[in-house]
Amino acid sequence: MTKLSPNKHREFEDMDKDYIIDVHTHPTNRPFRSSDKNKSIWETVEKSSECDNIPKLIYDNMVKETVDLGINKPLDHVSQANFDACSEAGNHGVFVALYPSEKPFYDLRNPIDIVISEKMKGSIGACMTGFDHALIKKMLKTTILKNGPVDYFQELLDEYNYLVDQQSVTSSNKKLKVKKFEIASDFEHYKEILSENKMAAVLTIEGGHSIFTFDKYRRMKIPAYRLKKGKPYYDKYLGQAKKAIKKLKKQKSDDYKNHSPFFITLAHHFWNLICGHARSFDGMTGKLGVNQEFGLNSGFTELGVEVLHLLLNKTKTERRILIDTKHMSIRTRREFYEIWEQYNNQGDGFPIICSHAAVVGDEDEYAEGFENDKGKENNGKYFNVWSINLTNEDISYIAKSDGIIGLLLHEKRVPGDVPADRFKELKEDINLAIEQGEVEEEKERMEELAHEYVMLVVANMLHVVKTVGSRKGWDIITLGTDFDGLINAMDVFPTIKSMPDLFSRVENFLDNPDRIEGTPFDEDYIQFLKFNLTGKEIVQKMKYQNAERFMQKYFNDEFLLKNDGPSNIYL
Repeated sequence: MTKLSPNKHREFEDMDKDYIIDVHTHPTNRPFRSSDKNKSIWETVEKSSECDNIPKLIYDNMVKETVDLGINKPLDHVSQANFDACSEAGNHGVFVALYPSEKPFYDLRNPIDIVISEKMKGSIGACMTGFDHALIKKMLKTTILKNGPVDYFQELLDEYNYLVDQQSVTSSNKKLKVKKFEIASDFEHYKEILSENKMAAVLTIEGGHSIFTFDKYRRMKIPAYRLKKGKPYYDKYLGQAKKAIKKLKKQKSDDYKNHSPFFITLAHHFWNLICGHARSFDGMTGKLGVNQEFGLNSGFTELGVEVLHLLLNKTKTERRILIDTKHMSIRTRREFYEIWEQYNNQGDGFPIICSHAAVVGDEDEYAEGFENDKGKENNGKYFNVWSINLTNEDISYIAKSDGIIGLLLHEKRVPGDVPADRFKELKEDINLAIEQGEVEEEKERMEELAHEYVMLVVANMLHVVKTVGSRKGWDIITLGTDFDGLINAMDVFPTIKSMPDLFSRVENFLDNPDRIEGTPFDEDYIQFLKFNLTGKEIVQKMKYQNAERFMQKYFNDEFLLKNDGPSNIYL
């Protein structure tokens, strides 16, 4: 396998190509768990018929935003990033986030848990996810109600094996130019795959829970004080982590290419024994449905610190797995940066990744108060200031470490109330125009809505550059859609197929900027922050150049395996 040395890195700006890399997406999530056992990764997953069994009040307040648009044009499928769609959009570099579905997502809190029947819970779960209804019902009955076992690690391996098997499948869509994919083992292999007119998949994992197995469902709520060194649970789950991480690092393809994950999103929606998570659900779903409270906003456990070092450890045969900070609580992130500094000071630094992110703007003074994240914090704000989003401290550490930020396209997680209120107003106008058959009015308002979304995306980009304080800020921004991660996508850009339109609009806005109300970004300031780059040059960086450069530097054995550099002093 060819190794790249830093002095051989070449720039990509002059390369005669144009495609998309998405550094965080879930194309296996729905087809792997579909009721159709022959569903391929290329096909769309249809909207579940169970949606029809949900009362309107529950559907509108808990379900609709994840399966329908806020515009009255119902979707007949829930897929956002199936590979047919990726190929059509030119998304030929796909970072596939493998994700064992967290069981607490289906364990609704009181009083909803009491009011809604088990049958209705099954319908809600199947409708929101697009997963097999029988799978949801079995999980509710045997895992949650009967406190049954949970084997997250086996589910991870099963999803990985599904992806491996799908490499033999060819898309049946005759209109596509790219109809096959292959899992990339490193950047040289990645380039080779693209040259063979195939999509390249890069393996990642979402959620540290993925490495654990629990003999009982409720065993997952082991508190931090019982996960300290010398405690029985510490030894038990550290043993599990060691075996799982070693297996992940030794994964090989049939022709012995390395299938070790490139990075792992360490935290996710719920307590995972490793570290505290940030609140990620709002509205009725967060208040009355999903319960995220256990471990919320806490930091690393002693077990978690040891797991972190195991992931970061590298030998001559086992690669380091990089860390994605998305979903970490602020406390966990700050503790992680302290650990990063220790590695960096011993000459073993590594890039920090936040694969699907939005920014809080200049609201770092809210950081300690973020602990509640109830929603009122966004009143009068342009950016969403919830603690799950990036503070200036986060952005600075990512830039300092030579990391990357994947910009998230989430209807609720990205905007504060200022743009959100504008979205709502325009959607009401659009829905009225649709109802009254006013086609031109509908088109005009849709254009206005698209422009508002574009300004929000650009404002997030500009804030990153402003915080970094130099042209380098443009070099760390990539695309991280989180499509098919059960998200509420932006209504005008709801799937990967809408990305070419988004990029075209972003380029046009950067070349012809307007003031973005509610932010410091007026036309002159935007021109200054472009640092003499054109809109096209900036968009090309975000579309693929920054992610390619990142892979060229870090997705290789020269960086990920142990050479003559320092040993990991923490193991």
